[in-house]
Amino acid sequence: MRFVTLARLFALAAALALPAAASAQFELTINPERLDGEGFLFEDDEQGENNQLEFDVDGPTFTARGTVRALSGSDIVTITYQLGFPDSASATRQQAAVSQRNQVLVAVDVDFSVGDDYFGQAAPQQCRASAKIRDTETDDPDDPDNSQASLTCDLGPSLQLLDDDDDPKNPGDPPQAVLNVLEGAFSARKDVRVETNNGKLTIKHKGSGVEN
Repeated sequence: MRFVTLARLFALAAALALPAAASAQFELTINPERLDGEGFLFEDDEQGENNQLEFDVDGPTFTARGTVRALSGSDIVTITYQLGFPDSASATRQQAAVSQRNQVLVAVDVDFSVGDDYFGQAAPQQCRASAKIRDTETDDPDDPDNSQASLTCDLGPSLQLLDDDDDPKNPGDPPQAVLNVLEGAFSARKDVRVETNNGKLTIKHKGSGVEN
């Protein structure tokens, strides 16, 4: 049999006697003076909408997504990257930053004008990215004006780490036609470099805010 001491009875009685407001839980609205918002969109100063960055700094949630596009003849190439698991993040009244040291999610999409399209994605250990946004107006901290971002990724020789069927044991091994299109699409670009022979992918972004 379990016995309840007299002291414990007094403690229970005191707790029951407390006003309801004293024991209730509620959410307190907090609005710190720092950048805060979802879907901040930026376009590269040179490439425009062909090199975009989207940045979320929503309360404790920090994420960034980048997209680059190019044409190779009549074929369309789109490469995206996402910092879904950042290692570090910070925000002040006028700027916010996020970075991820490995396993940045990268996706490659090729829309061929003739033949089957290709889609593959990877999150290699040797893949890092960072993004930063800034508001230049001190009286309007939720409307950032400019951005910077970079990605450095190793997708393996011939981009063999790309997975096209959600089966990690079966590498994507993009066909040669995909490799040719990727190199051709960005060969004249300074902001994107694709080296299909050794799998190196680098993307740089320096842009300005776009109103959604």
